[in-house]
Amino acid sequence: MRSTSERQGVAIGIAAAFVPSVAFAAGDGWGLLVPKIGEFLPALVAFVVIAVVGTKLTGGVVAGAMNKRQEKIQSDIDAAAKARTDAEAELAEAIARNAEAQQQIAAILVAARADAAENHDAIVAKANADAEKIVDKARRAAVSERKKAIIDISNSTTDLAVDIAGKLIENTLTRDEHYLLIEKYLLEVGNEN
Repeated sequence: MRSTSERQGVAIGIAAAFVPSVAFAAGDGWGLLVPKIGEFLPALVAFVVIAVVGTKLTGGVVAGAMNKRQEKIQSDIDAAAKARTDAEAELAEAIARNAEAQQQIAAILVAARADAAENHDAIVAKANADAEKIVDKARRAAVSERKKAIIDISNSTTDLAVDIAGKLIENTLTRDEHYLLIEKYLLEVGNEN
């Protein structure tokens, strides 16, 4: 869209095309630069009339267009300012949400670490308890096996002793009497240890 001064310049150019131009005068050449008063006044009057008529005809249209253009620019500036304000508010909101999310993440991590530590301690305690049960069971099994071994050895020794004593003494003791004698001896030996 052209401004008022551009429209006036175009109108003047068109008017100048219809005004008779100055003929080149023979002579020193200064005649071209200094207008003759007889030609200058009608040209000046024609220029002023064309300028006034052009302004009157196009002035209202140009002024209306300029006002509309100014209103559109102002509404665009207002819309841009509102969009900027909205964007800044959304940015502040996003920053706040991000900060809140970071706090939630930190809280979740702290809770997860605490749970992991608690689970670690529980797992270690359970493993220790299981190990103690296994060791205790193994001890009891060892004691039981030891007792069984002692009983087996005692029985074997008793049988062996009865056989040997029967051969050495050649006295007939009953098997039960020999067992009682050996058990009594083993108990005495066991109490001494």
